[in-house]
Amino acid sequence: MYAEIEKWKQGWLGLNLGLRNDEIDYLISMLNEIKNDNDQHFHISSDCKGKPGLGGIQIYVKTEEEEDNMYFTSLAIAPEPEV
Repeated sequence: MYAEIEKWKQGWLGLNLGLRNDEIDYLISMLNEIKNDNDQHFHISSDCKGKPGLGGIQIYVKTEEEEDNMYFTSLAIAPEPEV
């Protein structure tokens, strides 16, 4: 897995997260776990080596009271139709 913080205009930050296919499967399984048990959560953690940056990400099921401040967008490249 590879994570990178990207500095955007007006002070905003982006997070690029590169995953291997086996890590995608693991992420899906962990998301299914917290979907089935909303009291659970999990972390994606840095090895904390090299230049300081992103240390960790916590993933949890938000409550209805918490306001949304992000949303999903579409894929970057639309799937091509089969010929």
